[in-house]
Formats: sequence, C-alpha cells, structure tokens
Amino acid sequence: MAWELLTSVYRIPPSRLYVTYFGGDQQLRLQPDHQSRDIWRDIGVKDDHLLPCGMADNFWDMGDTGPCGPCTEIHYDHTNVPPDQAIKLVNSGSNLVTELWNLVFMQYNRESNGALNALPEQHVDTGMGLERLTALLQNKKSNYDTDLFLPIIKHIEKYSRAAGYKGQCGSATDTSHQAGLDRAYRVISDHVRTITICLAEGLLPGNDDLQQKLRMLMHRAFNAASDLKSPPGLLSNLIPSVIESLGEAYPELQHYPQHFQDIVNAAEENYRQKITNGRHCFQRALQKYGSVKRLTGDQVWEIHVGRFGDSVSLDLIADLATELHIQVDEEAVIVKMTEKKERDAQGRIYTEKTVIPSSIELILKHMGVPITDDSYKYLYQSENGVYEISSIRSNVLQLVKDNSLCESVEGGERCDVILDKTQFYSEAGGQVSDKGTIKTGTGVIEVEDVQTVAGYVVHRCFVSSGVIRVGDLCTLHINQDYRFGCMCNHTATHVLNYCLNEVLGDVKQQGSKITPTKLSFDFTCSGNLTLKALQKIEDIVADIIKNGQKVLRREMMYSDAITLSHVRYLNNEMYPSTVYVVSFEHNASGDRSEVTSVELCGGTHVHNTRDIQDLVITSVSGAQAATKNLTAVTGLTAKQAMINATRVKDQIVQLESDIGNDEVVSDILLNLETNIERCFTDLVLPKVKREQLKTRFDKVKVKIHQKRNKDEKNDLYQKVKNILDTTNGPFVLDFMQFRVKEIVQVLDSIPDKKPIILFNVEKKIGTCICYVPQDYQLHGLVADKWLNSMACKVRNSQCFSSRYNSDTKTVFLMTGSLDIDTVDQCRTVAQLHFQQWASTQHTMTNT
Repeated sequence: MAWELLTSVYRIPPSRLYVTYFGGDQQLRLQPDHQSRDIWRDIGVKDDHLLPCGMADNFWDMGDTGPCGPCTEIHYDHTNVPPDQAIKLVNSGSNLVTELWNLVFMQYNRESNGALNALPEQHVDTGMGLERLTALLQNKKSNYDTDLFLPIIKHIEKYSRAAGYKGQCGSATDTSHQAGLDRAYRVISDHVRTITICLAEGLLPGNDDLQQKLRMLMHRAFNAASDLKSPPGLLSNLIPSVIESLGEAYPELQHYPQHFQDIVNAAEENYRQKITNGRHCFQRALQKYGSVKRLTGDQVWEIHVGRFGDSVSLDLIADLATELHIQVDEEAVIVKMTEKKERDAQGRIYTEKTVIPSSIELILKHMGVPITDDSYKYLYQSENGVYEISSIRSNVLQLVKDNSLCESVEGGERCDVILDKTQFYSEAGGQVSDKGTIKTGTGVIEVEDVQTVAGYVVHRCFVSSGVIRVGDLCTLHINQDYRFGCMCNHTATHVLNYCLNEVLGDVKQQGSKITPTKLSFDFTCSGNLTLKALQKIEDIVADIIKNGQKVLRREMMYSDAITLSHVRYLNNEMYPSTVYVVSFEHNASGDRSEVTSVELCGGTHVHNTRDIQDLVITSVSGAQAATKNLTAVTGLTAKQAMINATRVKDQIVQLESDIGNDEVVSDILLNLETNIERCFTDLVLPKVKREQLKTRFDKVKVKIHQKRNKDEKNDLYQKVKNILDTTNGPFVLDFMQFRVKEIVQVLDSIPDKKPIILFNVEKKIGTCICYVPQDYQLHGLVADKWLNSMACKVRNSQCFSSRYNSDTKTVFLMTGSLDIDTVDQCRTVAQLHFQQWASTQHTMTNT
C-alpha cells in the first residue's frame, strides 16, 4: 500500500526511493527481518536501494517499557545522485535523503528488565510525514514553503513589526539578523499548529507531563513573537488561520475557536507577568551580589527558588544573564537540580505498585483461569446513612510470589492472590482500592492493595498467619469504614464536578484522587477561580447534600451512554463497551423527578447525597491557570474543619482586643500570634474561611509588630538614656546589642547628649557606631575621623556613613572582627583622640 501510493498515485520515481529494514541484533538474539527484505524485492525494489539497519534506526519502541518491534522505512533522495552515493546518506542525519514513511511491526512487549516477550496479538503500525510529502509533491525544499505553513507565515508578517519571511534556513548557530527572524517565523507557525490541535484534544497548559510540555511550547512561541517585535496577542490571532488550514481534516478545531484563543491569551498574559516579575527578582539578586561576571550554582538556585520574590525559571535566569553578559555556572546548576530530584525522591511517600508480569497473564489465560467476577463490590445495603457490606465466600484460584506461580504461601510472606469472585474494589477511576482480610481454614492474609490486570483482580497481600494454598475456600472481609470514606468522597466528587460546571461553565475533568480521608479533583476551565466562586460552589454543594438526592447506578452500552443528556466523561479515558452510569435524582415538584449529575463511573458510591453530611473545599492550586486542582473533605472531617475555623476566628478576635490593652506586653502578643500561625499550618480549614481569616490576621500582625517596634524603641531609649546619665566622663564608650536604624533614631531623639561610641559584638563580625552631637561638630569633633582613628586596631575593618542619617559628621559606622580585647584597644585610642581634640579646644579658648 505504501509503495503503491507513493509510486503509482503520487508518481514518485522508484529510483529516488530507498528502503531500510531491521538488520537484527546479536545481543538481544533478534534475527534480521529477511521477510520484509524479500517482500520489498518482490515489489521491485533493487538491492542497491535496499539496506539493513540496526536497533537505533530500524527498531521502534514507545519508551523503556511497552509494545515495540522492528520497522521498515522508505526514504526519499533529494539529490538524484548515483545509488552508491545516495545510499550512504540514508539514516546519516543528512537532509539530502529524508525518511518519508515508516512501517512498524508491533510484535514484542519490552518488560522493565529489558526482556522482549512476544505480544499475544501482533499488528502493523504505519505512519507518513504529511509535511515532508507535501513539500515533495509541491517541489519545495522546505516544509515551511508549502501551503500548510505559508498562509500562517503571511498572517505573522501582517502582525509583525519585523522584516518579512525570506526562507533562510541557516544552521541553529547562524547569528545573522535575517536568519534569526526566519527561525522565529518557523517556530511560531509550527508551534501554533501544535498548540491549536492540543487544545482541541482537551490538553491545556499546566505543570505536569504533557501539560508542562504544552506550556513550554507556548512560551517558546511567545518568545519568538517578541523576536519579531509583535504586539501581545499574535499567537491567538493566528488560531483562525490554523483552523482554516486544518479544519476540514480536523473538524473538532471548529467547535471552540474563541475558547482556544482565550486560553492562549491567558497563558500569554501569565507568561509576560512571569517575565516581568523574573526581571525584578533578577535585579534584586544582582543588587545583593554586586557587580558579578559569573553567577554560581548557589546564586542561581537562590533566584530560582524565590529568594528574591517569586520563583524564576532556570531558562529565564539564563536568558537574563545572557542579556547582561553574565556567565552562569551551568555544571553547578545541574548539580543543584540533581540534588533536588534526589531529595524529592527521598521525601516521596508511596509504595511503587507493580502488577503481575505479562508472561503470568499469558499463562493464566493459557491455563483457562477465568477472569474475576468483581460485581460483588456493588452489593451493600444502607439504612438511615448506616452502611453494611456483608462478607462473601470465594475460592483461591492462583497464587503469585516473586513473579512466579506457586501452590502455597507461608506466614510472613507477601503474594498476589487471584480469586474466582471478590467484593474488593480494585483501584480505578481515581478511587483507591479497598483494604481488608481474607481468611481460609489454615491462614489469614491482609489485603494491602488491589489492582486489575487483563480482567484478573489481583489482591496484593501479606500472609499474617498460617498458610494459604491454591484451591482454598476463603471468606472476604473488607474494611467497612475505609470503604465508606471512599464512597462518600467519590459521590462528593460527582457533586463537586456538577457544581463547578454550574458556577464556572465549560469545566472539563482531568482526573481525580479519592481516598477515605479526602478527595482531589483536577479540571480545566478558562476563567479564574475566585473566593467568591468557591463560596458559591460550596453553597450549591450544601443544597444538594441537604436535599438528599438519590444516587443511582445503571449498566449501559458505551455507545448509548455517551448520548445521554449532560453526561460527563473523560475524553482521554479508554472505556469498555459496557459501562456504568451514575446519576443523581430528586423530586423537583410533585411526582416529577429531576436528574442533576450524570457521569460514566465504575466507582462505589453512597445511596443518597445526604449521607455525605458535609463538604468543604480545603485547598486550591492553579486558581489562575488553565488547569486547576481542588482538595476537599467530607463528613466529620468537614464538620471539624468548620469548628477549626471558628476557633481560629475567636483567637484572632481576642488578639485584636489584646492589642489595644497597654497592660499586655508585645512578647505575649507574639506568642499568641505564633499559636495562630500554627493553627493555619496544622489545622484543616475551609479554603474560603482560611483566606478570609488570613487577611484579617495579616492586618493584626502588622499592628503587633508596630507595637513591638514601639516597645523595643522605648526600651532602647531608656537603656541609652541610662548609659548617658550614669557616665561621668566627657564621652560614652560601652557595649550594647542594637540595630543600626533603631539606635540612630533613638540617639537623634535624646536631648542634651554627649558623644557616644557603642560596640555590638554579639556576632562574629561586630558593629561600632560613633555618634557626635552637632554642638561638638561645630567645635571640630567629627565622627568619621574619630572612628577611623580606631579602625587600625580592628581586623577586616570597614568604615562608612549611616544611610539613616544624611549628616556624616553626626553618625559613622565601622564593621570588623570585634572582641573584648579589641574594644579595650579601641577605647584607649578613642580616649587619646578625644583628649587631643579637647586640648585643641582649650588652646583655642586661651588664645
């Protein structure tokens, strides 16, 4: 088919086509693909146009694990040179001979240990380079000169303030002005196509996996638009051009064009704000580091993690450094990144879930082991909100230990148990699996996790006592409190999804995580999630819970289910042919029932929304991003969260009252402040209440610190006044802990004072302040000269004026290595300097 389309339909000369096939691999004991070679020969491909290649070029895989297999490729020769020359350019990286078509024979599955096992079903995966073929058929040297890209490039020229596109395709290191502009044109035209397709598929910019890749793709396009001096909004203005070009082949592009533009505009606004904030943070960092020619790894990391305000991406730091001709220690930065990844890995608390290998699946199927009947997970009763899940009896069909089938497992060992039927829920749809016990006549095993593999429900277990054998009759007991928590939170997730759409509109679920203690919900929408919207969502949730809507589950064909009115399901989820539909119903008026939420879902749920009791949203992330996350709690935990909010509010009210009480000292207020801070950290609180209380608390903290500063200033005033009053000499030289700004303000405020020198030696590098009143200055006693006379006695000394006092004759500072002995030497020098000045004054008086 591939050869016929290229040579017969598109009339590409066979002499310009070269074919590769898999040449085998001795290390993996894979034989050359002579079958493909012989088929190509039969088609008519000559041997001088046919060559074998190794694993790197002609063995396709999707990653470290998963389906893979050998491939055969068709390459096109743009040079029309003799075959003995052209064939050397195949798979050489040259753009003179380029790959046009690839056919992959999916026949292996690569396991985590690198082993290749034959797939039970094998097929051919074929793909062709549309843009390359278009350039070939339109006789263009570059993909960007075809009608797939040129209309978009013309639109870019319309909005750009730079020179038009000239088609210069220099190397990536070509620094000529026009080559740089043309690269920007190509980046934008390529990226905006990809971005539009991704948005149409439901992918939105974010921080995880594909979402992050899309976000970075947008950032590169925005950056390229800046190179063309384009105004904001260029990328979103190009989306109609992309839809015009690709809309016929991809009709889904035409459904929400304005929505796509809104998302791109929001992403660009966020990007530009990050650039602006990043520049400010970078400048603040340079103010601290001084005139540096090279940033160390530690300095880059300080900027990156937000030491100077917002966090700044490493890419932006590198760009800003380049602008200012500052080098970056890239090796040290890589070390920092590696250290962070290691810390993250050590701090991650999870059990890596492994399932039985595919070889075991094949053996089970070959042995005729029936898949597990897990319909019993839905069999439970409730009365007045109290749920009962009866135990069931089952048979042990197979045991797996250390990735091998076995007949029995002893106490103290771990194993995977496969039963003929089970009531344990296996992890799916975001809901965690059940926990519980399985008891036989000879042993007890604890079920820690449950996974489904190819229809087999695999119970991951620990044999706590006795022995378990294949063929044993057993009784299953699930942890009912654990299951009930999951049921409440799963139903609450559906309620939340419905209410989000009611308030925000056009909300698309991206995923969820449901545990017995909380639920987490990922979704996308173009607008921002404000506190006002959160409060409205919680109010609607509360009404649905209070109204007691019935939760119904029914089984349907997938093709029928997705046609239901207002049904919600995940676009990127693979659903079976038969699915479960979970819906809420309530009596709207009289005997008429009204359906609210309708979702495809195989999870376990409560029978009535009233059984959820309460729901509060506790945290929000990405509130201003396209992809957002909500975390919520239900039941008694939700009630406790509201009680916690009341407690914190009462403490803040009490603190507000204490601030106005002069008898309450600032240290007590600071202790109360610390207690409230701990509440914000340790307690589960409703998100809306938390933010409202935090705003109120921040205002209180400002008043506390104002009171504390006032009290400290008064204390400092009294200390300095006492020193001045109790010193009999002509000037004061003493020790005191101080901050420069406060001590200068205090000295300025004390009337009728004498000259004073104070040493603060609490740190390794001490500080000395010399303060000379104006009436002494008028007679020639100057602070900087007096302090400089002592500097020779201090190691690593630096003298400078105080920025808190414009008159350098009044206040001067010195830093250096200060200790008691050094201060004694300074005292002697200071006395001598003062005596010399005093004698000068005496001589002038006599004269």
